[in-house]
Amino acid sequence: MNLIFTVEETFVSDSGVVAVGFTPDPDTPLPKKADLVEIRNPDRSNFRVEIDDVDLTFSNRSCFSQKTVNRAVRFSKSEAVRVMARAEIRSCV
Repeated sequence: MNLIFTVEETFVSDSGVVAVGFTPDPDTPLPKKADLVEIRNPDRSNFRVEIDDVDLTFSNRSCFSQKTVNRAVRFSKSEAVRVMARAEIRSCV
């Protein structure tokens, strides 16, 4: 499983849970809607979940908490998933 990004912060919106973060390699491709990913939280809990949406606004390497944010994805609110700061989002392929 390849690392897509490390979560810096999460937000809950009306449409779901948004995870924003950064990748050490800017050439890492963005995930796509409906991609299955694995969330590995720092407390060792793991979840597999489908990406509901990709936010390209954050993907333009905007500044966030003194780190470079170049990834933002949304997961459906109906998913029984918890995304913590410092979680790793990894591809399932």
